[in-house]
Amino acid sequence: MPKTRVGFDSGGTGGVDALGDTWSPDQAYSTGGAGWLGQSSKPVSTTESISGTGEQAHYQTQREGAYEYRFDGLGKGTYQVELNYAELGWTDPNARLFDVIIEGKLVTPALDVAGEVGGFAALATSQFVQVDDGQLNIRFVSRAGAPIVNGVRVTERPDK
Repeated sequence: MPKTRVGFDSGGTGGVDALGDTWSPDQAYSTGGAGWLGQSSKPVSTTESISGTGEQAHYQTQREGAYEYRFDGLGKGTYQVELNYAELGWTDPNARLFDVIIEGKLVTPALDVAGEVGGFAALATSQFVQVDDGQLNIRFVSRAGAPIVNGVRVTERPDK
């Protein structure tokens, strides 16, 4: 069991997934804690079915317009960053494009969820990153439209 595992149900109220993992309710960042940043960000939800996942509740909520999720108080080491996305509408490809930057490194340029999986469909990504300064930063930089994210989970991975 990892020493550190923090997951946010972005835009949602949290819950437990099919694997028994707990996802915390989404929250704004405060110093010493973890959460999202972006004053113009807002929660968005749908009751439509999301294809490509058994985790309907998790993918039916999202945070739109956050520019960062920040996690304080992490020990030096390797972490797995899992990001979940779904367009909660019939968005045209290339209408919403954003870069994902983790710990200062561009990991996903011009992410186009609608272009990759269409509307009301799940897209899950995972990256391994090194944290040396006690704080993990996941940035979302808009190229077109407001960035979206449905779930953010950070897990310490000393095995990597």
